Amino acid sequence: MPSRRLEQVADLLRAELSDLLRRELQDPRVGFVTITGVEVSPDLRNARVHVSCYGDEQAQQESIRALRHAAGFLRRALNERVRLRTIPQLDFRLDRSMAEAEQVQRALLQLAPELEASAAREQAEAARATTEGAETGGEPAARAATEGADAGDGPAPPGERRRG
Repeated sequence: MPSRRLEQVADLLRAELSDLLRRELQDPRVGFVTITGVEVSPDLRNARVHVSCYGDEQAQQESIRALRHAAGFLRRALNERVRLRTIPQLDFRLDRSMAEAEQVQRALLQLAPELEASAAREQAEAARATTEGAETGGEPAARAATEGADAGDGPAPPGERRRG
């Protein structure tokens, strides 16, 4: 588990890199990029920067290539903004968690009609069971209540004492 200091440095680097990408990096190859996280090594010499890129696979790879090419520029700019003894080497990695979350969301949306149909079937079965119980005079419900009382599973019905 990283120390509090490492987490603070990682958060600072994430914020500053996000600002640099938004304001100062003019490379057209870098598309819509979001920094999703930064992991800093314990000696603060290396930082793994996780980025999420919008677009198809080719556009994502081109954005990562451009970010890796701009790592020296970004590191120098960080040196001007951040007070650290050493600015870590930046290693940009593609974060695919957003794409995976989108796939899960699509699968859930495809399953939604099936889940609704299943819930409707369960409600219909429950309604059918209660109407059958009412037609027989509530016999199954009354039998279950007395069986539970005889078995000593639950509290005694009102007006009766349980013998132990």
